[in-house]
Amino acid sequence: MKFKHFALAFGVVVVALAVLFLRPVPILPEAECHAVEGTVSEVYFNSGNDIVFKLVDNKLRYYINRGTERGVAKEDALACIGKDVTIKYPPYWTPLDPDNTVRHLSKIYVENEVLFDECRDKKN
Repeated sequence: MKFKHFALAFGVVVVALAVLFLRPVPILPEAECHAVEGTVSEVYFNSGNDIVFKLVDNKLRYYINRGTERGVAKEDALACIGKDVTIKYPPYWTPLDPDNTVRHLSKIYVENEVLFDECRDKKN
């Protein structure tokens, strides 16, 4: 009988942790996103086709999930280096990044032109 309770409790904990770790990044309207402005110091690409932006004097990294697969050309991303940008990102927390040092980028303006937009309120 005790094993059944332990197994049930263990199962509930595993499911709860899976939900916490695997929940998707929220796609929000632009008005509900946080914003940061800065100058791009570095752009790089990872093996998951993400495009990662670093800003001058900002310890955070901002990434476009599968950006190269979603229509952002590598040349356009690299052209952002040295330019002023406004980045919009959803407020959320994940145990995979407890310090929130990597932020999912929802929209990026490069010198007032939109480079990428996945905000929920965008016009199709």
